[in-house]
Amino acid sequence: MIPALLPKALYSPKIINKEKLESKEPCIYIANHTSLLDAVLLSIYLPKNAVFVANTEIAVKYAWAMKGKEVIAVDPMNPYSIRGMLKVLKSGKSLVIFPEGRITVTNNLMKMYSGVTYLSLKTGAKLIPIALNGGEKAKKLTYLEGKVPTQWFPEVSLFVGDAFNLPEMEGATMRQKKEMGTHIIYRKLQNLLFESRMPKQVHLAEMFRQRVKEAPDLEIVEEMKVQSKKDDAKQNKKKKKQGKEVFTKLTLKDLWRKILGLSIAIDNQILQDRVGVLLPTSIANMTTIYALFHSGKTPALLNFSMDVSTLTSCLETGSINVIITSRSFVEKGKLQPLIDGCSKKAEIVYLEDIVSNINAFTKSQVLLQENKKVTSKAGDLILFTSGSEGTPKGVVLSHENIYANVQQARLMIDLTKEEKILNALPMFHSLGLILVFLSTLCHVPTVLVPSPLMYKAIPELAYDLKATILVGTSTFLSAYGRYANPYDFFKLRLAICGGEKLQEHVYQNWVDKFGIRICEGYGLTETAPLLSLQTPMLYKKGSVGCLVPGVKHQLEKVEGIEEGGKLKVQAPNLMKGYLLHETGFVEAPEWFDTGDVVTVDDWGFVTIQGRAKQFVKIGGEMVSLAVVEEYAKSALGVDDVVAVGLSDKRKGEKIELVTTSSDVTIQMVRDYWREKGINPLSLPAKIHTFKTIPILGSGKVNKVEIKKQLEKINE
Repeated sequence: MIPALLPKALYSPKIINKEKLESKEPCIYIANHTSLLDAVLLSIYLPKNAVFVANTEIAVKYAWAMKGKEVIAVDPMNPYSIRGMLKVLKSGKSLVIFPEGRITVTNNLMKMYSGVTYLSLKTGAKLIPIALNGGEKAKKLTYLEGKVPTQWFPEVSLFVGDAFNLPEMEGATMRQKKEMGTHIIYRKLQNLLFESRMPKQVHLAEMFRQRVKEAPDLEIVEEMKVQSKKDDAKQNKKKKKQGKEVFTKLTLKDLWRKILGLSIAIDNQILQDRVGVLLPTSIANMTTIYALFHSGKTPALLNFSMDVSTLTSCLETGSINVIITSRSFVEKGKLQPLIDGCSKKAEIVYLEDIVSNINAFTKSQVLLQENKKVTSKAGDLILFTSGSEGTPKGVVLSHENIYANVQQARLMIDLTKEEKILNALPMFHSLGLILVFLSTLCHVPTVLVPSPLMYKAIPELAYDLKATILVGTSTFLSAYGRYANPYDFFKLRLAICGGEKLQEHVYQNWVDKFGIRICEGYGLTETAPLLSLQTPMLYKKGSVGCLVPGVKHQLEKVEGIEEGGKLKVQAPNLMKGYLLHETGFVEAPEWFDTGDVVTVDDWGFVTIQGRAKQFVKIGGEMVSLAVVEEYAKSALGVDDVVAVGLSDKRKGEKIELVTTSSDVTIQMVRDYWREKGINPLSLPAKIHTFKTIPILGSGKVNKVEIKKQLEKINE
């Protein structure tokens, strides 16, 4: 009794949905395994006759902690261990099992053994899932010392989910049933962990303050500086001698103090609630966003790669009449014409001027505030869609939306202090932005690079700084792969492609050159952005992985398309709504139409068939432009091919191709179609050679611009 009462007194565990633990029939309690504390905490709340299943080594070593409880010691490598567990269930007692068979060393769910699946299938026992949180931070009791911030007596919780039974899976072999059943259990625990980690209210600045409190001295961010030509001339000799001068490094505490100082200065200078931010991927941008959050304001991140008319249209759409930018950035990026155009719609405030107002009194206020809870109202965050399909829309994301996506990503990717994210994506792009929040809210060090177009520098940075995670579009990953030395990514364990379809030649080059299998993800600006992701645990080539925890989906049939349907989602990371030009705010529907046609298999793997708008109707049949592009690449032997649908008087619609290669002909395409027996309705009518393929700042192909150019050519 004493071993159980002691942790209850020391850790004050919280249990949510305790009533769901009750079961009239023998059942199997399943939980994730965070620390040596887990079994003791469970023993406090579970029925007294519940029998615990433990690894032989752990059962012997910590027998004193489970005194008075029945424990079965099992060896995961011994298939006969299952017999003792079957006897327990048949005797009318319940089992308590950690399906992972070990305490986590990744700060995430690890692989699961099929024993629990077999037991449930064999006996019909229902499964009651329990999400454990906090134990991973327990000093001396976790296996994550040095990987996550630890402390004596952290807050711990038990979150009980709904009981469930595994499906019967008629016609499947026992091996197939065990594989599918174990996958179902894994996904159930993933979803329950997500649910358990979502607070009722979220303020991202307050969440960040709490992370600072846990690990104030953690070096959280490094920033690559880009010198102007004048600075470059002055520091050239220094740089050659020692490369460290090109980086700025900050701990969590340093970053928090910068945020507080800037927040105070912003409060004294900017009255508007909605503030445009026009900055590169940098500490300055990260600090500005959090400072605006701390002040209760709504940052609207602006795409500096847009032309003046498009960007001023965004200002009008978002009712933005003040912009924070930097003189240094404007000078280095040669953005003065863009700023001049924006100044007609909004006041331009330079970060250098705001910072110059931070004085000794401000710094004393920072010291007084740094440990105080953030009490300002939580504003929103506004991003603008890329404009790849028309006029950009403002996407309004709440703090809850963003935090939900952080927790969803955290459950798909193993994240600890030992990782290092190399982030070169622009922060006005939702993928680049979520990496910033993932880093700052999950204690994961990151390196910020101001431009993804530094194709030679980025592989060198990955090598020099020992980056372990790199995220980019297929276009960017292709370029990095082309310029990198085979050893540059020696520390990289995870390369993720998002924002556009991963091209087969890019995937194969990374496998052949670096031995790295790129994991493809899928998402939308409207979902903050992650919706699905391949992982080493959940991988199927050609898919974009499984939906992240917490996302529900429906498929709506599309006329003329036999497999799959248009994907609709309901999710906590789904935006509050759109800001539309000359219309204002439009609330997001309960079920959001992604506009993508997908298939979802029995395991939950999502495969993109194409954008609904990227299908053309020819001769009464729906033809996928994405499929046509893949065929055309094979026919022409080139990688940069874009298929575009255009109106046609005779057929209704037609397909034309664009490439940068000059030594290709439409006859090559026709011959390939005939040789392979491809549906002649999908045969492109023409092929055009462009000097360059128009690309958006996010790295996506600018199909709107290509279509405009083709329509002009065809006039």
